[in-house]
Amino acid sequence: MAARGGTEPRTKVVARDKDFTLYVKNRGAFTVLAPTGRSSETLLGLVAQDYLQKPGFLAVDLSRLDAVTLPLVRAVCEYAAGLEPRAGRVVLLNPPDKIRALVRLVDREGRVVTAVSEQDLEGGVEGVDERLRRAGERVELVRQMLSSNPCWQLSDADARWLCPFCVAVRPDVRLTVGGHPTSAAVAAIARHLSEECSTYSHGATDGWPFEVLERVIRQLNAVRAAPEGPEPRKAPPAPAESDSRGTRRRRLLPVSAPPLPGCDAGIYYRPAEPPSGDFYGFVRLAGGAVAVLVGDVSGAGVDLGVLMGMARKVLCLRLGEIGDPGEALARGNDDLCEELEQESYVSAAVAIVEGGGRELRLARAGHVAPFLVRAGGPASVTRLETPGPLLGLVPTASFDQEIEVSRHELRPGDLLLLHTVGVEELRGRSGEKFGADRIGALLRAHVGADPALALGGLMLEAEQFAAGGPRREDVTAVCVKVR
Repeated sequence: MAARGGTEPRTKVVARDKDFTLYVKNRGAFTVLAPTGRSSETLLGLVAQDYLQKPGFLAVDLSRLDAVTLPLVRAVCEYAAGLEPRAGRVVLLNPPDKIRALVRLVDREGRVVTAVSEQDLEGGVEGVDERLRRAGERVELVRQMLSSNPCWQLSDADARWLCPFCVAVRPDVRLTVGGHPTSAAVAAIARHLSEECSTYSHGATDGWPFEVLERVIRQLNAVRAAPEGPEPRKAPPAPAESDSRGTRRRRLLPVSAPPLPGCDAGIYYRPAEPPSGDFYGFVRLAGGAVAVLVGDVSGAGVDLGVLMGMARKVLCLRLGEIGDPGEALARGNDDLCEELEQESYVSAAVAIVEGGGRELRLARAGHVAPFLVRAGGPASVTRLETPGPLLGLVPTASFDQEIEVSRHELRPGDLLLLHTVGVEELRGRSGEKFGADRIGALLRAHVGADPALALGGLMLEAEQFAAGGPRREDVTAVCVKVR
């Protein structure tokens, strides 16, 4: 379907190399760069020489470029930082998650903005900020509605999203049941609402009633299930297939925690079907301390089981060699950058309890923040928001500047929870998340208890909350109590 609002601008090939092709076109006041292929120093030099030398309005689409490098992102961000507001802008079109992460790392002042549609670039320079602001609002609205509004969460048996306004199934938008919508799905929906949907108006949240939309989905699924010929339909994979994968994954992980100096620990692990990328581990360090590791592997089109085992082994080896959580994650990041080639990434949190359970050292690499519950008097709950980038995306020279190790004094009865995002993202039938507030309240209620009991009480509530709801993420948690 053609985009609303005009004809497509003409695209030119301005450079072609064995690794890449650089396409350029004009959209409003913007020059749009859309390289395809593989990033290289030649491409970086070409972009820097021809487009980053003088102020201007530049839009960059890196969604079809493989192995995007940090120098390319840094050059674009530095160019944006030097622009006067009236002299130019830099907009990223539809950036994948890994590019968003690199931009957050480099663009300290927030000078690079994002858009999901080239139509957001249309018109005169005077209205560009307003158009981009409205585009950002539209993306946030989509993200919010996909998390909270059942009418926006419907998809057919092939996971294709149903627009609640024009009631059209979108083959380019796939919703995975029970998990966060991907940035690509959010962008595609926002683009559809902006360019293609015939009934949507900016800021609208309510389309057709849920009963109408659900009836459409039933009809679509009934048509899909109808036999098209004499041959019977193939049966879906048996549940035992995903169960066996979960069982094999479970064998890679320890069943129980080893003795921890001055502490006790409990473990909860329940893989999704099929399992995603959660892992955990315990590493003995010189001097008798034990490091607790919890992490998650993310990636598209990859065997997460293989990557999970590799990431866990790399980080455990580095912790055993080095013993410092920040430096071990930095060295592990170097290893993972070589192995993952920016196709996947890893989040992790490492806690080392020392001094007979009296001091905590914590480092976090893009991972969900742990909980620390203080005993003695009214129990208090703190999220340990220690900064640190994801593993496998940026080289250690940049990684070292971002990661920090926090230190916390511990007291008898304190509880520490390291977990994966799947715990907070568990959803009930209504689509509501279990959330951090419930986790904190339940941990506060169990402060001072045996860690296995505290973790069991927490996860019992979580699983009852999510009973019958969709599930995509593994659920993993390690609870440590100071004696």
